[in-house]
Amino acid sequence: VETAVEAMKIGAREYLMKPFDPEALVAMVGGIYEKHERIGERQLEVGAIILSAGFSSFDPAPLADTTGYREYPDVVTSTEFERLVSASGPTGGKLVRPSDGKEIRRIAWLQCVGSRNLKLDADYCSSICCMFAIKEAVLAKEHSGGALETAIFYMDMRTFGKDFQRYRDEAEREHGVRFLRSRAHSVEPDSDGGGLRIGYTDIQGRMQDESFDLVV
Repeated sequence: VETAVEAMKIGAREYLMKPFDPEALVAMVGGIYEKHERIGERQLEVGAIILSAGFSSFDPAPLADTTGYREYPDVVTSTEFERLVSASGPTGGKLVRPSDGKEIRRIAWLQCVGSRNLKLDADYCSSICCMFAIKEAVLAKEHSGGALETAIFYMDMRTFGKDFQRYRDEAEREHGVRFLRSRAHSVEPDSDGGGLRIGYTDIQGRMQDESFDLVV
């Protein structure tokens, strides 16, 4: 109740119903501004403060020849995966392939896409993608009841924050998330089962490949 009263005091009840007179809107905005000017400085007690500076997501489309993004519907970005696994997303939180709606059983995360690439003006490591991928892999495992297979292909693992390394180790030990230090070089359709086959070079320099239902 106190929160509602406070909200009304700072203008929650000041609105116009459609259709409205534009001149009335201008007058109302002016009145609200003058009132807040009279109020002066205010102090509010809150539970948290969010500093949202915003950012521009990296577009992997120029790397479609190696990632398959936008060429194959079952290759998605981490942001698109978040929507896929969300209860308010397009599938209602069900882990199904965008291409045909079949249940997803194996998911791969390709890390360092475009990282330190001078040609794409990305001559840096974002330093946050590793933890994003680990969190999403754990979330997917929990979402599926543990039956899902998850693998993270990476060049370098950045777990620099407090307890980040512990979180990474728990993901591997308790949730069965696989970590493969490697260089993925291709994503192509798999002739068996309609999945995607990832070609990569492992840490020993050997050429390998594995099939997945979804690539993030």
